[in-house]
Amino acid sequence: MISSVASKRGIPWINYYCATKAAMNVFAESLRVEWGGYGIGVLVVMPGITESKFMSNVKCYSGIAMPSIKPRGQTAEEVAYLTVRAIRKNKKS
Repeated sequence: MISSVASKRGIPWINYYCATKAAMNVFAESLRVEWGGYGIGVLVVMPGITESKFMSNVKCYSGIAMPSIKPRGQTAEEVAYLTVRAIRKNKKS
């Protein structure tokens, strides 16, 4: 599951995003316990700032002008690469 570090702390203007990502984390914890006995793992990826159009979309839907933030984080491709690497590493364990 792709979550976010935003799930660990409330952030102004994207409180709904933080809350839904936190709910995903708890859901994943439950699945991990339920399915662990069958050898099925659950990976939760929590990237930080990722270069995307996320912040400009927040401006469009919230109706509130967001502060200008220029993300200097990972690219979506880097997050995807690291996610696949983590999945493969776990399969070898």
